[in-house]
Amino acid sequence: MVVKGGYPRNDTPRVVPLSDGAGEITELGSDLERWQVGDRVMANFTRDWISGLVNEKASREKTLRSGLGGGIDGVLAESVTMDSSALVRIPEHLIYRQASTSRCAAVTACNALASAAKHDILRPNRGLRHHKIPPGGML
Repeated sequence: MVVKGGYPRNDTPRVVPLSDGAGEITELGSDLERWQVGDRVMANFTRDWISGLVNEKASREKTLRSGLGGGIDGVLAESVTMDSSALVRIPEHLIYRQASTSRCAAVTACNALASAAKHDILRPNRGLRHHKIPPGGML
């Protein structure tokens, strides 16, 4: 479905699938100071959502269309080219497999909490149950 262009917000036929990725920087553009060759990085799940809430419908649609492997080419490749703002440094204690899955898990958790707050399900002094994700991010 994703590859053939049938995924929601996917106007790109034959998109490269997968959103979860981590790796090492092998080449840099000439104007970058934040990153170095050899830095361990993971990809932002949604390339154009760098921070904050996406409230307005038009802005939300544009942002969601930048989802790796959905609206734009994903990371199922030996190497990819990405804007430096779409990368996050991998903490030293994580291996690549753990880092690659943490972005999607974080976005999912953020969406669940925001939705619970919006629908008045999440309130002060009310319990919140979560499941521990084992090393590697796989259940």
